[in-house]
Amino acid sequence: MHSQNPDTSARALFKSGMRVGQDVMGTMAATLILAVFGGSLGTWVLDYVYDLPFLQLLNSNSLDIVIMQGFSSGIGVILTVPIAAGCSAFLLAHKRASVHETSPFQIG
Repeated sequence: MHSQNPDTSARALFKSGMRVGQDVMGTMAATLILAVFGGSLGTWVLDYVYDLPFLQLLNSNSLDIVIMQGFSSGIGVILTVPIAAGCSAFLLAHKRASVHETSPFQIG
């Protein structure tokens, strides 16, 4: 968006980044769910083979670790898009302001 219209405001750049990021966030969330489930599948199968009681499965550390990994990864995925969009909008707007103010090659 910035390359097509260099005079775009930082707010418009941020909104544009968020719109694109929402699509990417959906893909990343689906991949995250499959990765967390796939990584813990071996532990769950092992617990099933040992025929552990349900309450012992609920109290096991492996289940807690999987849940915490899912939550922390989800928070990371959710925060990645606004942080990246905000930094990009700020840097592009700052770059534009510094080029317009202090360019030694201005003619006229």
